[in-house]
Amino acid sequence: MKRKRDKSYKKAKQTGRNSDWEKFRQLRRQASKAAAKSYSDYLNNHIGESLKTNPKQFWSFIKANKRESIGIPTLQTHGQIITNDGDKANTLNNQFSSVFTQEIYPIPHLAPSTYCDIPFLEIELDGAIEKPR
Repeated sequence: MKRKRDKSYKKAKQTGRNSDWEKFRQLRRQASKAAAKSYSDYLNNHIGESLKTNPKQFWSFIKANKRESIGIPTLQTHGQIITNDGDKANTLNNQFSSVFTQEIYPIPHLAPSTYCDIPFLEIELDGAIEKPR
């Protein structure tokens, strides 16, 4: 199905006809549905069954598909290994603050503009400009 879909995409891209694009969309939907059904069947028939018969296979699948973040790994700075979260935060803060430019204080004030203010304009729907009264 994926090969048919890809071939149909290539043809639609070359010809640019709406009928070819519609055929591609239909094949894309069918391929997506087939892939989802196949994955669901795999989960229900193989992985679900393996919980009772082969727990190692089940837990290997779970471990491979989990999306859990463990946080910031152990850091090393100046020959020291840092494992404490607070120390990690301070180390990263020191690193980032050392590479960015420090602002010059006080911030200089700009002189008043030498240009006059623009008067209020109201633009109508038809594009006409109405000047203030």
